[in-house]
Amino acid sequence: MASASPDTCELCGRPATDRHHCLYHRRKGAPELDHPYNLEPLCRECHMDGRVNGYEHRQEFWRRQVQRYGQEFLDWHEALPLKIKRKFD
Repeated sequence: MASASPDTCELCGRPATDRHHCLYHRRKGAPELDHPYNLEPLCRECHMDGRVNGYEHRQEFWRRQVQRYGQEFLDWHEALPLKIKRKFD
């Protein structure tokens, strides 16, 4: 895993060009999903790699976010107005 800098791809360390909605894809009427807790900086090549949409990748992102932000991240997730929330533990 590369740096946690918002300017660096989290997967390969190249300059990040995209922000990937990792845990939950963007939804109209749900601006909460555009929060940095849900956005993963990636380069274009890594973003286009289908693995970033897989469950295992989301689990790893979840673990990194919990480590980075702790309870604030967990509170954000709990407050999301979604009918179904995934468990990534």
